[in-house]
Amino acid sequence: MKKLLYLIPYSIIPTDSGGKKRIVNNLRVLSRLFEVQVVGFSGNKNEESVLKSFAESVTLIEPNKLTNFSKLLFLSTNTPVTLSEFYSPILEKIIKNILARDYIDIIWANEIFLAQYFPNNFKGLKVLDRQKIDSLYIRDVLKELYPGKIKRSLKRFDLKNLKDYERNIIDKCDICFLPSDQDMANLTSEEKKKYEVLHNSINLNKYTFISYNERKKLNGISIFANWEYPPNTQGLKWFLKEIRDLTLPDHLILNVEGKGSEELRLKVKSGINIRGYAKEITQIYNNARAMIVPLNTGGGTRLKIMEALASGVPVLSTKVGAEGLGIVPGEHYLMFNSGKQFLEKVKILKNKPESIDKMVQAAYKLVKENFSGKSIEKFLTDSFKKR
Repeated sequence: MKKLLYLIPYSIIPTDSGGKKRIVNNLRVLSRLFEVQVVGFSGNKNEESVLKSFAESVTLIEPNKLTNFSKLLFLSTNTPVTLSEFYSPILEKIIKNILARDYIDIIWANEIFLAQYFPNNFKGLKVLDRQKIDSLYIRDVLKELYPGKIKRSLKRFDLKNLKDYERNIIDKCDICFLPSDQDMANLTSEEKKKYEVLHNSINLNKYTFISYNERKKLNGISIFANWEYPPNTQGLKWFLKEIRDLTLPDHLILNVEGKGSEELRLKVKSGINIRGYAKEITQIYNNARAMIVPLNTGGGTRLKIMEALASGVPVLSTKVGAEGLGIVPGEHYLMFNSGKQFLEKVKILKNKPESIDKMVQAAYKLVKENFSGKSIEKFLTDSFKKR
């Protein structure tokens, strides 16, 4: 069996974001194809035992903590600050020792900032697995990430360094992955030659499919996300503004749930509950009549849509929220792009349960065929065979 060295950028416990889930689900698949060694950053002492269920060996070090002075120093050298946050001479030495000791066939870097550890003389395959185009993401949420004018100005200057790094690093890679066609659309024609779409996968055994015949008895519609991720809060504020002057049906209860929801500063109208963080997300899906995805910024993993569809939860999403996943409005989910359209779709949930049941059955079939571990395993096997 070939050997793969997998580099992780941060703790995966708790596994409460799309990025962390992508790491875990990909490792689950890769461990069936390769002998995996995991190296990377983590501040969680319990993480090693979890990763050992996928890997032959695990070596983790504490994340870097840069001072403001160090960040300014890196800015002066045209090195992206975020790149420096992921550099560690200790980690570099660990990787060199592994490569000197073992014959590694593939190095897989999760996130672009770990690609700096690819040795120039490495003869195997160098794989870069990106969860988003970082420079575009920072540009779109710059104000939310850096509310202070001075920090925002410095980060805007650093974005140029980041774009240069992104363009240059892919020349060192043999394969670059992005999670969706929508992410690919942001690349130049030259960059696309190096990239493939590696869809997110989910562990279908973790989710219980509940028919809409059972769900229609529930009143709660979930708005579930990681609310520490700015595009999610942007979308939520837009949605609440859209429905602010509309009258919601009496039977309808909107539940805002997920990491960081307790910290949200929202003008919440009647019929909307802030439910807080849920340790077991399957309970959210099991108790939801439907789920709302009010995203207005593209890209990212959006695994919650796949998880919801795997659970039989009808999804009401904006066009942007569902882009790049291969799901069709009316066939796999209900699309809305305004508050009035949202209310129209809610009426369908109540008045046409048979059509909703047919929709969620078709959506589950799509997830099983395209987003299960088996489908991703076949994709990766075919992809590596070509090289």
